[in-house]
Amino acid sequence: MRIRVSSIERIKASRPDLRFHIGRMLADADRIAVCGRVRQGPDPGGPVSRFIWLADGRPAGMWACRSAT
Repeated sequence: MRIRVSSIERIKASRPDLRFHIGRMLADADRIAVCGRVRQGPDPGGPVSRFIWLADGRPAGMWACRSAT
């Protein structure tokens, strides 16, 4: 999957202390599931899951879920 570098650069410029940690990734055909943590600054962050659908090798949709606890 190709990621647009300009989008990542804009996010990093606006939130320089934002950190992503990928714990597990599972892919099958046109679906990808990613589980990890997102944090900013001293906040330890919480578990986040993302479900991504691909069409013709490009992202076509995404759901993000975050634990409330």
